[in-house]
Amino acid sequence: MAGSPETAEPDPQPGGGGHYRRAAQDGKSKTAYDRRREQVRRAQKKHRERHENRCRALEDELHRLYGLLAEADELQGLRYENEVLRDIMIRHSIPLPVGMKPQRPSLAEVTFFTDDGHHQFLQVKMPEYDHGSSHTASQPCANGHELAYPDMHAPLGRLGNPQLQMGQASDESSYAHTPNFIQMGVDFVLSLERPCLFHTRAPDTDEPSGHAMSMQGMLLARAPEDLHDQTAWEVPAQQLAKLFELSGSLGLEGYITPVQAWNRINSRLGFPHLPLEKLEALRCAMVPYVKCYGFGALIEEQIFEDLLEEACK
Repeated sequence: MAGSPETAEPDPQPGGGGHYRRAAQDGKSKTAYDRRREQVRRAQKKHRERHENRCRALEDELHRLYGLLAEADELQGLRYENEVLRDIMIRHSIPLPVGMKPQRPSLAEVTFFTDDGHHQFLQVKMPEYDHGSSHTASQPCANGHELAYPDMHAPLGRLGNPQLQMGQASDESSYAHTPNFIQMGVDFVLSLERPCLFHTRAPDTDEPSGHAMSMQGMLLARAPEDLHDQTAWEVPAQQLAKLFELSGSLGLEGYITPVQAWNRINSRLGFPHLPLEKLEALRCAMVPYVKCYGFGALIEEQIFEDLLEEACK
C-alpha cells in the first residue's frame, strides 16, 4: 500500500513579517508624534512667555508715559506761573531774587488700608484738599454690598463757594478740574475698582497685572513692595487728572470702565445737576454689575445707561 503523502507544514501567513515592520513603523510614528507634541508644547510655552513679556513691557511703558505726561503738564503750569509772576514783578519794578526755591510738584497722597483679611482699599487725598483724611468710613449700599467708600457728602457739602452753586454763571468745565471735583471722581472710581485690588498687585511683581489702564493699577505702580495697613506713598496729581482725560481712547465695545462712567456722568449732566444722593444711589446700583475679566473693572454699557437714566428721574 502506497504510503500517504506527508502533510506539508503550513506556510507562514502572507505578510507575517510585515506585522513586525508595521509595529516598528508604529513605534517610530509614536516617537515622532511625542517629539512633535513636545515641540508644540515648548513653542506654546515660549509664546506665552513672550506674550507676558510684551504685556509687562507695555504696562511699564504706559506707566512711564503717564509720568512723563504728568511732568510735562506740571512743567507747563509752572512756566506759565513764572511768566505771570515775572511780568508782575517787572511792572512793579521789583528786583528778581538771586535764588528762587523751586516749587514742589503737586502730589496726591495714597494710603493702603487692610485688616489682614478680605477688606482692603486705597484712599487718595488730592493736594490742596483739606478733608481727605476723614474719608475712611464704609457706606453700605441698598443692595447689600458694602464698600470702603469715602463719605462724598461731607466734602461736597463743604463746597460752599456760591460761585460753584447751581444757578450761578460759573464755568462748569473749569470746575471739573478743581481739586474737590477730581477728589470726587477718584473716590467714585476707586470704590468701583475695589474688587480688582486683590489681583491688581500680584505677589510676583514681574507678572503683568493687566490693569495698567485702571486707576488702581496706576496708583499701585508707584507703591512700595511691602504693603501693610496704612502704608502711604505719593503720586503726581496730574497723573490722575490725565487718566480721566485719556480714558476716552479705550475702545471697549459694549463695556465701559469706572473712569469712563464718571466722565459720562460729568459730561452728560455736569456735577451740579446731579444731587449727591442720586450720585450715591447710582454708585451703589452699579456695584453688583461691575466685573473684571483680567484687565480691569468693567460694566456693561447698556446697564450703565439704564442705571444712569433711572438715577436722573
